Amino acid sequence: MMEISEGFRKRKGFTLIELVLVVAIIGILAAIVIPKFTSVADDATDTADLASARTIASAVSIVLSETDDIREINASQINNYLSNIKVNNVSQGGTTNGSGWNVVFKDEDFEIYKDGEMKFPNDEKDN
Repeated sequence: MMEISEGFRKRKGFTLIELVLVVAIIGILAAIVIPKFTSVADDATDTADLASARTIASAVSIVLSETDDIREINASQINNYLSNIKVNNVSQGGTTNGSGWNVVFKDEDFEIYKDGEMKFPNDEKDN
């Protein structure tokens, strides 16, 4: 009986079952954590887009204050007030065309779109 217990004490390394259990636990934890990180990244992108849309709205407001006729406003006038964001297109009425940032004037108001999705004005309450 003494020889068997000494054999267990001299054992080095892990058994296959122990390794499989560790791998299974790591897999379960990864399955729980990875979707949370994806959700956080999507929320960060949405927040950055909203901040960019507000910056573009400020630039549009400045250009509107300097211009008598909104039909004369173009993307380059707006881009003069922006450093890291580029407005691709400005249109009157209708909808947005193209990808990237677009400003659409409707009557006395305007909307800002990114890749066809309206970003400003935003119905969500500010935090």
